[in-house]
Amino acid sequence: PGCPSMPITMDGLYYCVGEDSTLVSVVEPYATYDWSPNGEQTPYIWAQAGFYSVVVSDGQGCVDSLSFNVEQLDNPVEPVITVSGDLQFCQGGSVVLTGPAGYPGYQWNTGSITQEITVYESGIYVLEVIDSIGCSSASASVEVIVDQLPIASFSYTLVDYTINLNNLSQYETGTEWTFGDGAGDVVEDPSHTYDEGGVYTVTLIATNDCGSDTANLTLGVMNIGVEDASGITAFSMFPNPAHDKLVMELVLAEDRELTVSFFDQLGQVVIERTQDLKSGTNNLDFNLSDLAAGVYSI
Repeated sequence: PGCPSMPITMDGLYYCVGEDSTLVSVVEPYATYDWSPNGEQTPYIWAQAGFYSVVVSDGQGCVDSLSFNVEQLDNPVEPVITVSGDLQFCQGGSVVLTGPAGYPGYQWNTGSITQEITVYESGIYVLEVIDSIGCSSASASVEVIVDQLPIASFSYTLVDYTINLNNLSQYETGTEWTFGDGAGDVVEDPSHTYDEGGVYTVTLIATNDCGSDTANLTLGVMNIGVEDASGITAFSMFPNPAHDKLVMELVLAEDRELTVSFFDQLGQVVIERTQDLKSGTNNLDFNLSDLAAGVYSI
């Protein structure tokens, strides 16, 4: 008589398959606790599935008790990911992956916590669903493959009238070359000899099932013969098209004085430089920042 109401609220009465036990505790604070059947005297115990009871006291002679069951609950049924679209597609595409409805919690291995995600990148995707108790199950993995668009690129060496090309393209399954003089090829690393000197544009088209990409190079092939006094054995310039700077690479058979002239489309000289060069490879830098956009001859 005279004892106040002593509520006992339990926490942690459930745990999921795959867990060893659960932390069962009395929510309200009391002076003493006596758990059965293990006899522990703490506010909480680690418990497996079974029947338990706890007796609490307030330190003033008032006591109360509560009996309860601890249950191990089944995890949710393994979720199945619904795929809307193709799991293999070209760069720029996407596919939608959706988990089953009705769960309070979703966790994708991407970090997303929504029921549905839109995927743009290659990878392995897994969904975990979480029920109202906190038990969870993971789906089987779904693999998405994104096929990359081709990236056209190449390098070259030019000796006299012959250009040797090295295909540096990525993700391509086919190549098509044109050399600027009406000739072309479809081999990986072609070699081509021009009939005469001039300015030619070499074009590489790299293709795959997703599309194509194009790389161009405009180069000057010198009219060089045994009587040519310049002694130039190889000539190239880059980048082309150029913006503020152009690098000219010249290979000479012997030390020579060389004059380089830039002509606009009216035939006027806009840049001219005379320079002593050594035999072998020489690199000349030209500042183009003062030139208007257009086509120039060298």
